[in-house]
Amino acid sequence: MKICIFEDEGYQNLYPLSLTRPVFELKCGQITLRERILRNFPTVDTSYFMRDYLTPVFSQEKKEVSVNEME
Repeated sequence: MKICIFEDEGYQNLYPLSLTRPVFELKCGQITLRERILRNFPTVDTSYFMRDYLTPVFSQEKKEVSVNEME
């Protein structure tokens, strides 16, 4: 099974918090939304889809993940 974590046009509703990071990297309590999802599905492959200008930073921080690529 594969999970695709993505953000849609709704990211604009979270401005300015969503300006420098994907919505799923925002903290909700102690952990990010991404960490919350992965905690429930620890063994699945994950792909991430986000705005193009955020891709280089996210890819550099999370080297083993697929970003903006359909496999």
